[in-house]
Amino acid sequence: MPAPASPSIIIRSFTGAELPRQGILAATDLAFVANGAHIATAGCVIAQQRPGTAMGCIFLSMEDETGTANIIVHPELYDSDRVTVTRSQFLRVTGRLQNPDGVLHVCATAIEPLQMQPMASLT
Repeated sequence: MPAPASPSIIIRSFTGAELPRQGILAATDLAFVANGAHIATAGCVIAQQRPGTAMGCIFLSMEDETGTANIIVHPELYDSDRVTVTRSQFLRVTGRLQNPDGVLHVCATAIEPLQMQPMASLT
């Protein structure tokens, strides 16, 4: 039985170059963006945490073909987009990049399901 496709292969096979054309950064590109910059990134949600000590914040890890991006979702955004955060496997996240001491996080200001079409239908 063949191994299941990884999320990064799924994203790449469905989006091709469409995400960069939309200004969506790959996970590895985040390291080259200035602290505090407003960015967009996308990927497959591979982990979700809601520690009791985080004052209601949700922490997401998203994977794309280049690596992993860490996302912070504050309680207000989570409350307004709860279904998207908890049920969507692939997300597009917009927010401010936080890069203190080389530890990268995106503080989300908007979250939406990543709409994917097979590359053959993209124009």
